[in-house]
Amino acid sequence: VHVQLWESRECLKERIAKRDKTPEEINKRLVAMEQEFCDAESVMRGERVPFDIIIRNADLEETCHKIREIMAGEGVVDNGYDEFRKYLYGYNGRT
Repeated sequence: VHVQLWESRECLKERIAKRDKTPEEINKRLVAMEQEFCDAESVMRGERVPFDIIIRNADLEETCHKIREIMAGEGVVDNGYDEFRKYLYGYNGRT
C-alpha cells in the first residue's frame, strides 16, 4: 500500500517550529515540501497517482488510525485525493 501524507505549509511550519528547530532547518524542510508538492502536481496533471490513498496528516493519532484501518483491510477509508488536489492547485495559484 502506497500512502501519501500531506499537510498545509502553514501547519507544517508550526509543527517544525514546535520541535525547537532553527530558522534554517525550518526553511530547509519547507523548501523540501514545496518540491514534494511540485512533484505531486506534475504527476496529478497526468492523472497518474502513484498512491493507493492520500491522507491529510492534520492529526497524528487520526492519521495512524486511518493507516491501521487500511493495513487491516477494515472498511473503506476516505481517500483525500480531491482535497489534496484542490490544495495543490490553490497553493500554486491555480483554480
